[in-house]
Amino acid sequence: MTPSRRIIAIGDLHGALDSLLEIAGRLGIVDGRLDLDLADTDLVFVGDICDRGTNSRAIYELIIRWQEAAPRKGSRVWFLLGNHEVMNCFGMRQYNTVEEYLSFDGSSRAAGRLAHEAAFAPGGWLSAWLASQQVMVKLGTLIFAHADLPRAIGEWSVEEINARALAAFRNVALAAPGRRPPGIPEPLPAPLFAPEASVLWCREAQVDARRDYPRVLRGFLARNGARVYVCGHTPAEEGAFRLLHGGRYLCIDTAMTFERSHAVGRKSALLVGAEGASALYCAGGDLVTEALDLPGEPPVA
Repeated sequence: MTPSRRIIAIGDLHGALDSLLEIAGRLGIVDGRLDLDLADTDLVFVGDICDRGTNSRAIYELIIRWQEAAPRKGSRVWFLLGNHEVMNCFGMRQYNTVEEYLSFDGSSRAAGRLAHEAAFAPGGWLSAWLASQQVMVKLGTLIFAHADLPRAIGEWSVEEINARALAAFRNVALAAPGRRPPGIPEPLPAPLFAPEASVLWCREAQVDARRDYPRVLRGFLARNGARVYVCGHTPAEEGAFRLLHGGRYLCIDTAMTFERSHAVGRKSALLVGAEGASALYCAGGDLVTEALDLPGEPPVA
């Protein structure tokens, strides 16, 4: 079964504006003014735009612009919350960089930090936009989220996972400025922070040795009428997608933000259409396409 619309999905960018611009240019989804030029397509970002990198503000602004323009092209732009978006909205800034602060206000490091904190603070322009986004989305027979599906919520529906996580997030992101208790709230909401219960933090699909994960994943996909679970969150320093569990799980985080600073990772995007699914890698000035062997139908419950 193939989706009726083309899907393009982009993994964790972490402030790597140059990676986004190269991917968008090579795929031909923007014009010379960086306006969206994309018809009949779902464009998905799986979160973690901020932290570690150099220019998250410009990426957020582009995504917001593209999201507003997409319906005029018969397209949709989806943004899924990542754990780093949520961390910043809860005041956790241990992964921020000076360069990122300066992307919010380049006049000084102090001014940049204040502008960054104001954007993510309750009622800030960025936190308010993030509160209008999703945690998980089903497009055709593919389910997208930021991180792995925890076994503990494998019997939930996409709608239930979204509703519980978004309710917890909006309690903070949409709070009136100055009314949020000082410091990080305790206990932290499990749907947003507990690896065993949150699709923003879980890594069970790749690092947990327990053998029941494929069964749980297949059951979740079957109940939700989906064939593959697609996520980011776990960077592959070799710069390649990871297809596991009989092709039912696909991780598209290729450590793009580390390509320049640590000489690992690779710019990438997922393309799904009538012709099948492909990993697209930008390598040495070339665009390399590798076909992905994804199951054609949802598993049988």
